[in-house]
Amino acid sequence: MAELGFFSYRANDDTSDNGPRTASVLTFSGNTNDSFVKELTQNSLDARMARNGNLKIVVKSMVLSKSDIPNFQQFESSLNQMEKYWNSKSDQYKRFFQTSKNSISSNDLNILVFEDYLTKGLQGNDYEGTFKNCVNDENVSGKEHGDSLGNHGIGKNSIFGYSGIHTVYYSSLNRLGEYKFKGVSKLGNYKDENNVKRSDRIYYGDVDGETVRLLNDPHRIPNCFKRQEIGLSQFVIGAELNDQWQVNVKKAFVSNYWLLLEMGKLEVDIQGDVLNKSNYYQIATTLFNDDNTRDNPLPYIKSFKEVQIHRTKDIFKIGPVNLYIKEAEDGDNFPDRIVFLRDGMKIKHDPLRISGLPVSVAGVVFCDNPMGNTILGAMEPHAHDKFLPELVEKKQVSNVTVADAKKILNEIEAFKKTTLEELRRKYIEEGDSVDIVDDLFSSMLGFGKGSGAGIMANSNEEAFNRRIFHVDYSGVFSSNSRNSIIDNSDEVFQGDGDGPGIGPGSGGQGVRGGSGVKKSEFGGASQSDKKSKGKIKMNLMSRFFISESKNNLNTYKMVLRSEHDYLSFDVVISQYGDSGRKDGEMTSRLKTVKLNGQYLDFNEVKNKKGQITGYQIKSLSVDKDYPSIYDVQLEEKSISALQIIDAK
Repeated sequence: MAELGFFSYRANDDTSDNGPRTASVLTFSGNTNDSFVKELTQNSLDARMARNGNLKIVVKSMVLSKSDIPNFQQFESSLNQMEKYWNSKSDQYKRFFQTSKNSISSNDLNILVFEDYLTKGLQGNDYEGTFKNCVNDENVSGKEHGDSLGNHGIGKNSIFGYSGIHTVYYSSLNRLGEYKFKGVSKLGNYKDENNVKRSDRIYYGDVDGETVRLLNDPHRIPNCFKRQEIGLSQFVIGAELNDQWQVNVKKAFVSNYWLLLEMGKLEVDIQGDVLNKSNYYQIATTLFNDDNTRDNPLPYIKSFKEVQIHRTKDIFKIGPVNLYIKEAEDGDNFPDRIVFLRDGMKIKHDPLRISGLPVSVAGVVFCDNPMGNTILGAMEPHAHDKFLPELVEKKQVSNVTVADAKKILNEIEAFKKTTLEELRRKYIEEGDSVDIVDDLFSSMLGFGKGSGAGIMANSNEEAFNRRIFHVDYSGVFSSNSRNSIIDNSDEVFQGDGDGPGIGPGSGGQGVRGGSGVKKSEFGGASQSDKKSKGKIKMNLMSRFFISESKNNLNTYKMVLRSEHDYLSFDVVISQYGDSGRKDGEMTSRLKTVKLNGQYLDFNEVKNKKGQITGYQIKSLSVDKDYPSIYDVQLEEKSISALQIIDAK
């Protein structure tokens, strides 16, 4: 007669081993909280009673006695045999088994539970259906719809990372009133007490001789695991939880599924604390208020709830795509990113890929029709964190080629850029009459009829709205040297002109072609007829000028322009000393580099003596139509003359 117990099948291959550190589980070990929430919730969403209906999730911890799990000593015996087998091969597994055994060393077992409601429950048996796909299979998805959020058959492993013994029990009640219960441990193969090699899976179910099946008799399912309502419960045995697990799980739900919470389609109960439409935003504000990373969901939530720009565009083959954009207000820390959602789930954060915006923004983009999401879903790898056009070929989406997938993504990208350019145009105004301060700034950027420090009269060129710069123009434009404003255009540009722009020269030979009318001590925005032999190979022009000086901290505006768009590149900046040396030690120290309030990374550049000769600033961008303006802050005793000495 069958009995509830533990069993591992004979290994199919005596010549190979599967180690106890299972790759399918370790795949999600980077951020267990985020992966566990994202992957299991998407599986529950795919199993909803109504395809686009509501979903309730319960996540909780509890403590069970080993006596609550009949025959648990069988598992402990198998784990000891597995430990002996692998320790005989290598010392590298000792720590793994020590951790595993510690997680179940007490008579009481820590359990983490993930339950869904308003779902269908698991169907079928050990040979077919969603129960087989969920419990027995690996890399197999049995989802009914092409636009299912999970369709790789891998995400179910994310929950195993919480278990010290990589063990999860599944209990389901479906719409037909059928109970289904079975457990699985994903460890390593081993040899039993009879020297028989066993597989790397230990099942907990209805054992009958050399087989183990799911248990479908509700009277034999342990009460602690029995479902009372339709849906699926997953029990992590030997759960390893820290004091912050509830907070981290809340953060993961808000980060990945805030749109479903906002729309009232998702409710989550985390150890008795409920997240829903009415309170999630207040809770999110508390959780993320001090988060300055780009992963903070608050800017994206605001851009949807307090939308400033909403545009919809029909995209090739996937139909309408919605884009929401909002500018940062006082006190906001917006990331200059747009989050891409699919069916309410976060996929990725996209950079703006546009420069010249005087304020930071955040945005949300998503497609809201099933066919479009089917196509987008087919481009997602198992982590669901990007879109890869080549994947549609493997998924065999009807009438969609790799070329089609690339066109779809390109059209979405163009849609985003067009919308952002619309926002940017709001900050550009025609300059019919500007004062000497705006003339000086425009001349330095290469706009209009520049004349050094002269007047720009009757210009039809566009000028930046001067309120965005916040620069103190009190005449502090030179240090003790003559070149506190540096123009590197002689090293990088081809074109007309009559001087490198350092020191005396006829001013105003700008990118837009104004003619100089008098000499300027700062030099013209001129370009050389041919490229010099400088290091910089990009078609890039740079300007530096002081904008603020306080407490030995000087902030400079680094203005970059180009005849081409460059989405991501690095530059190396250094000082141009009075002596003219370009390779000496820098006396100043770079503290921060910012674009629209967002910090950029940088590295020190040193010579063979270990002296700092420059700083490499990373991930800059420039638009051919507008200057990019970066704030560069240095700690120094006097004002520097700065230059770019390399770009790539």
